[in-house]
Amino acid sequence: MTQIEAFNTRIHASSFEGAAFDEGDFDGATFTGCSMRGVELINCDVDHLVVNGVNVGNLLRLLLGEEGRFQP
Repeated sequence: MTQIEAFNTRIHASSFEGAAFDEGDFDGATFTGCSMRGVELINCDVDHLVVNGVNVGNLLRLLLGEEGRFQP
């Protein structure tokens, strides 16, 4: 799916297994009780995206740093 606008959206009990999102806006979205196995987020805004209680934006900042590059 391309250019999905899910800014500040709440989605519950849905399956997105194997889906690919390109250039989507998920800033502030909350997914609860959702299956996200194998999902690809390509060039998406995931700042403050929460999936089943995990803040994806914060997790990526910890992994990649503020510059968006892997920090070993």
